[in-house]
Amino acid sequence: MFVCPKCYHALWFFYPDQCVCGYVIPKIDSVYQFSDEPPVSLDQPGQRYLGYENVGENYEGCLEQEVDDYGIFGGCSRELVRLLGKGCIVLDLGTGLGPAAITLAVAGANTIAVDVSQRMLAIAAQRAAGRRMNSHLAFARMNAYNLAISNKSVDAVVAVDVLHQLDNPAVAVKEIIRVLKPGGVFIEYDSVSLPLTPEQHEINRRCSEALRDIRNHYYAALTKHGYAGPPFSSWEEVRETINRYFSAPELLPTDYVGVWTEKMRKGINKLKTRASGGAQLIPDDVHAAAWDEAHKNAVRKYGHNYIDIPGYSRYSGVVKVYRPKNEVLGDRQD
Repeated sequence: MFVCPKCYHALWFFYPDQCVCGYVIPKIDSVYQFSDEPPVSLDQPGQRYLGYENVGENYEGCLEQEVDDYGIFGGCSRELVRLLGKGCIVLDLGTGLGPAAITLAVAGANTIAVDVSQRMLAIAAQRAAGRRMNSHLAFARMNAYNLAISNKSVDAVVAVDVLHQLDNPAVAVKEIIRVLKPGGVFIEYDSVSLPLTPEQHEINRRCSEALRDIRNHYYAALTKHGYAGPPFSSWEEVRETINRYFSAPELLPTDYVGVWTEKMRKGINKLKTRASGGAQLIPDDVHAAAWDEAHKNAVRKYGHNYIDIPGYSRYSGVVKVYRPKNEVLGDRQD
């Protein structure tokens, strides 16, 4: 299912240590190295991307989620394995800190966890170490624009919050379709909000409005200090691309129902630590000045303990199952 980066021979072993050509696939911190490209690339239009090398554990705020379920990810992964069957082969594209990949392997999928960031992969591999897996789990550094995966070799590709970090998501989507087996599917993990009581709704409204206000103040300060924003990051383009290549998704409900009260704490942590793709490009001095202004404004309006403002939401997990359109499959490379 892998492809040798030297001779391009197919490596039909789940742990691709060595090719028949003699090339040994390098491993760093338990991560196979199928790419030596930088974690962030802005040089070539149409091939630009924003990896999360400088984000690391800040993406989740901490590494306290050391449980098999990882919240909504566990429910979605179990439902996907129920759909495809244990022993299925799943590529987790843009695995990040690994919550989808780990829960997929625990549920019984043979899982290939791929990211362009070595740091994110290394943390994910560390999280996976010592867990009881019901199937294989391999971590591999690759570029979404050029996956070192054989044609028609995986049952599903999971992508959670990754395609908008590319300036040309259509190229990655074509790669996704190329590696899918006949009948294979593209998967997104999502959530559906559940009803709240009037009191819960009011708690959530106050938190959302305060967080939005703090973010807006921060972004306005960035603009004032001369930062123009990321060079690309368009959810609209991603949705248009997915709709172009895939039929409308089948929605599979999961067995997971969660309550989330940490909206403010996680939102502020991501803002303060620049824990997103485009935010990594903000110069240190500009970020420091903008954050100082946003923080002082938040203290003035919401008090010194504004990070403790509670939120409240209830939601259930849902798996979005996309199937490539017939005309797209007709053009697929064999």
